[in-house]
Amino acid sequence: PCTSDPCKNNGICEVEGKGFKCTCSIPWIGKNCEIGPCDKQPCLNGGTCKVVKTDFICNCFPPFSGPRCENGPCTTNPCQNHGTCEVSEDSYRCNCNKPFKGTNCEIGKFNDV
Repeated sequence: PCTSDPCKNNGICEVEGKGFKCTCSIPWIGKNCEIGPCDKQPCLNGGTCKVVKTDFICNCFPPFSGPRCENGPCTTNPCQNHGTCEVSEDSYRCNCNKPFKGTNCEIGKFNDV
């Protein structure tokens, strides 16, 4: 049963009775070592997953960052005075409540510059 090389991703095939057993190399699992850490799509916000040695890395698209591309420009909510943050291309944009304005809704009725 091992002649067809059923074990994927450098798994080692051993004959077991009339069947076979795969011993998988880390981080692969499954009957045929076919399940990897990227199969559950751990990268967020459109990031792409790549298996590296015994783990995975996420390649993030701007403006996202972090181990799983979980951090974006709105993560810390830079908008002041109850403004709402939305991701815009490779940055962010604040939707300000009146009478506030400015990049981060920091300019109000009494402190216009």
